[in-house]
Amino acid sequence: MSRTPSLFNCLIRTHHITSRKKLSRVRRAAQQLNVDWLYVRSGGSPGIMFAEGRDEAGLTEWVSTVQALRYKDFKCVAKPAKAEGVRGKTGFDETESVREFGRVMGEKGLGGWWKKAMGRHVIDSLLMDDYSSTTQQDTRPSSLYTLRNPRNPAPILQTADSISTMRAFRHNKDQSSVQTYPACQESSSNIPHHLYSSACTHAHQS
Repeated sequence: MSRTPSLFNCLIRTHHITSRKKLSRVRRAAQQLNVDWLYVRSGGSPGIMFAEGRDEAGLTEWVSTVQALRYKDFKCVAKPAKAEGVRGKTGFDETESVREFGRVMGEKGLGGWWKKAMGRHVIDSLLMDDYSSTTQQDTRPSSLYTLRNPRNPAPILQTADSISTMRAFRHNKDQSSVQTYPACQESSSNIPHHLYSSACTHAHQS
């Protein structure tokens, strides 16, 4: 009975991935070093690269090749190691959405692994994702963000601006959590009137 070859994976985070020339070199290196699947979040900050393959040495060399490209704030947040997730993808895939990247990691059984490796950057990145999609589609918000301290039932901050929430979260990150609500799901009595009105207007028109 033949044994299934072990699968190895790794995760890289950079400040951003926007250069198509650099990305083509990343892809070419993956092909040359027997990386089975490469998944990239590009188009802005942060840049994220997930790679998996059956050749641990090749995967390790690929990480070194990417590092040599001098991506800003390069960090291999999960070094090549035996994978526990589900295999099934090959080739190259790309997305501009951090949320979509996380969804794919979850489908592979790597949701917890990915969040742990990314750390606080997950919250920051998802908020930025929401902000970017909102500003591209409409200047009015479609989500409300509430920053809460577990020691105090009253919200620290309620806003429809994800950037403000993200800054406040960074300032209070050791003792706070962020909750996201679709517009109009919270009672108007709990949300500043001008934020509630603007969010509901957008929700009703979309």
